[in-house]
Amino acid sequence: AALPDPDMGQRPLTASMRKPLQFAEVAALRGLNPPSESVVVVAAAVLILLTPGNRIPDDVRWGAFMEVSEDVLSFMSRLESFEPASVPKFKFRALKRFLNRDAFNPTLLAENSRPAAKLCTWLLRIMVAHPDGAGFFKEVRQALAEWEAAERERGADETEGQNPMMQDATPNATPAAGAKRKKGKKKKKKKGDEEDEAAA
Repeated sequence: AALPDPDMGQRPLTASMRKPLQFAEVAALRGLNPPSESVVVVAAAVLILLTPGNRIPDDVRWGAFMEVSEDVLSFMSRLESFEPASVPKFKFRALKRFLNRDAFNPTLLAENSRPAAKLCTWLLRIMVAHPDGAGFFKEVRQALAEWEAAERERGADETEGQNPMMQDATPNATPAAGAKRKKGKKKKKKKGDEEDEAAA
């Protein structure tokens, strides 16, 4: 399948894009011990974005991410309510040094941790939804396009895998057989009525 154009314009966030992780997925992410280097890089980038205003966090190590995500519901709420336009442009420049790493390729990251890959896609979508983000990182947009194409293919495979079950559960012959039996009962009843009338 053809990949989406990585040079496409600014893309707003949909409601589903704002909720990248379920509670259990955040818990699974926090349970990585030890996390891979790529997961640590994604976590550090998320900390940079979530730090309000023009500040850069002093500590972007894994321990700092664990503290920020300790209240899972609060962490999920922060991701959901985050506004891309609130990110100062210089923070994108701070993230630029990470972009040549596999951590910013969610398709590769998913081989190690799907929750981490989904958090990475949230980060990439924040970038492409920012008014100035589109012009910064073609490699980010390409990585996101590859992930979305892979997810569509994954969804199609899952749907195809369900088809045999759906077919087995469909009683193709039953309605016809039932209709014939019902029709036969009606005829028998009609014959009995005729005999009663003759006896009378």
